[in-house]
Amino acid sequence: MADLLTPAEFFFIHAGWSYDPHRQSQLEGRTECARALAMAERWASDCGISFEWAVDEDPIECSYGDGDGVLLWDQWVCRAYDSDGELLDSLGSVDFGQDCDPWSGDPYRRVIEAELSLGLLQGDNSRNCVDFLAIRPEIVEDADSYSR
Repeated sequence: MADLLTPAEFFFIHAGWSYDPHRQSQLEGRTECARALAMAERWASDCGISFEWAVDEDPIECSYGDGDGVLLWDQWVCRAYDSDGELLDSLGSVDFGQDCDPWSGDPYRRVIEAELSLGLLQGDNSRNCVDFLAIRPEIVEDADSYSR
């Protein structure tokens, strides 16, 4: 089913969201967040950004640990690399749940990768993002419709 959704629809269903109650409704905020993630995913793909998943060797202990600092299942780290292989950013202690991993079909993997992409697009690591969006303005208009 996820393959039949536009990227914005996918993120509308699966991603977290926020809104500014002074300027928008909850629906408008959720839609804006979904479109931003879709745009960031497209930007990352077009820029050649890749993602690597690995078991997190230094996870944050969560409430489902055994009380002695031992987690009952693996936590994961996602690393974003540019097209030259330079590490741009990472997010650790990602929990896919017991007996699951980033390759188990959970949509959370795609959400995490898009959130890292959005952070790169908005942050200091976005060396070329302003120029990229200036020469590729269709990404903003096309966030609802491109095929992943």
